[in-house]
Amino acid sequence: MSALRFHHVFFLLMLLALISALTLSPERSAKLTPQIQTLFAPIARPAAAIGKMVDARLHKPPAVDPRSGDAIRAENEALQVSVASLTAQLDALKILNRDRDLLGDVRQLTRTYAVIGGDSGTRQTLQIGGTTLTQDGLKVGQPVIFLGGLVGQVSQAGVAGAKITLITDPSLALTGSFGRFQQGEDGRQEFVHLRVGKTPSVLVTGIGNNSLVVNTLTMEEAAPVQVRDLVVLADDRWPPNLQGYKIGVVTAKEPRPDSPLFAKITVQPSADLKSLKDVSVVVK
Repeated sequence: MSALRFHHVFFLLMLLALISALTLSPERSAKLTPQIQTLFAPIARPAAAIGKMVDARLHKPPAVDPRSGDAIRAENEALQVSVASLTAQLDALKILNRDRDLLGDVRQLTRTYAVIGGDSGTRQTLQIGGTTLTQDGLKVGQPVIFLGGLVGQVSQAGVAGAKITLITDPSLALTGSFGRFQQGEDGRQEFVHLRVGKTPSVLVTGIGNNSLVVNTLTMEEAAPVQVRDLVVLADDRWPPNLQGYKIGVVTAKEPRPDSPLFAKITVQPSADLKSLKDVSVVVK
């Protein structure tokens, strides 16, 4: 078809459309609509059938859970226990990570020694390798730490090793303070010291069996202290860079059997000190 004829036909069709739009009423147009739609039936029907087949394959009806309601509830409860356990483990790892951060510059002043044995008797001690002959050698009175907090002090040192008196031994009394981590105004965890008694520090005494005790506070003075609170070092006899270092965690609070008006607060290190494989001695 030439360009001239195409233009004529196109113009004629447009003219007929304009006349139909101006002359035919909406009622007549509505009557013609179903008849015009039948012209598309040979294409529309197969397309609709194919669409239904594809939809049936891709969107299957939801499967019915064969488990009973009791089984589903039991499984949900088991999942809740697992989540709680994992959350507690995550909290422990976060505390350990904070301990690594608190160690800070102290680690640069330490030397790590392997533990070669413990006291076979009732004393809370460890034997470590090392010597007094080197420039940074072992000396009596040097603090001993690990990633979880304080371990004790070097009480004997020689050319072939040294003995450490643990903080859980009754002969090594410390002064410390209570505190806990809590969320600050900026959303970050921060350590807050607790005010107990008339002084900011308390006497912490080893009682063996990997435990220490605070028994100089009245029950009223000890009211702010809760289980899982931390006890940190606040002792001028120890180096300044160890102040605030963790002694242990409060595991129990109860009236003293011999004096019910006073509290017995049991504190335990974050690990069994007599089972440590290695420790770090602050040699500088």
